[in-house]
Amino acid sequence: MIAIVRLYVLKISSKHAKQLLSTGATEYGKVATKWLAILHTLFYFSAFFEGIIRKVQFDWTSFIGVCLIVFSFLTLFWVMKLLGNYWSVKLIFETNHQLIDHWLFNRVKHPNYFLNILPELLGVVLLFHAYITLSVFLLPYSVCLYLRIKKENQIVASISHA
Repeated sequence: MIAIVRLYVLKISSKHAKQLLSTGATEYGKVATKWLAILHTLFYFSAFFEGIIRKVQFDWTSFIGVCLIVFSFLTLFWVMKLLGNYWSVKLIFETNHQLIDHWLFNRVKHPNYFLNILPELLGVVLLFHAYITLSVFLLPYSVCLYLRIKKENQIVASISHA
C-alpha cells in the first residue's frame, strides 16, 4: 500500500514538474533530489527486508508505525492540495513564483519534510522494526535533507525579498 501511494504521488509530481519546466521554471538542487530519491527507495527496501529477516509480527510498535504512516500521507495530500501545481518532489520555482500564504506554512517550516517524510520514515521503521535500517540511513538521509532544506530556504528568501 505504501508503494502504491508513493508511485501515485510520483506520477503527480512528474506531471507538475514537466508543466512547470515547460513554462520556464528552474529546477534547483538536482543532486540532493537525486540522492534523496535513491536513499528513500533504499530505505523502504531495507526496512521491508529487515522486517522479513526478523520475521516481524504485527504488534503495538507496528501499529504505531502504521498510524505515523497514515498521518504522514494525510499530511502529504494536504500539502499537495495547498501547493497545487507547484507541488513536486523536485525543487522547482518559476521566475515570478508566488509563495503560498497558508497558516500551515507560516506555523511549520517545511511541513512536507517534517510532517510527511520524517513521520513516514519513522513509521516504516516501527512497522518493520527496522532499527538497523534506521541506524544505517539516518546520517546520509539527514545530510541530503539538510542540503535540500538549505537550498529551498535560500530560494524562498530570494523570492520573499524580490
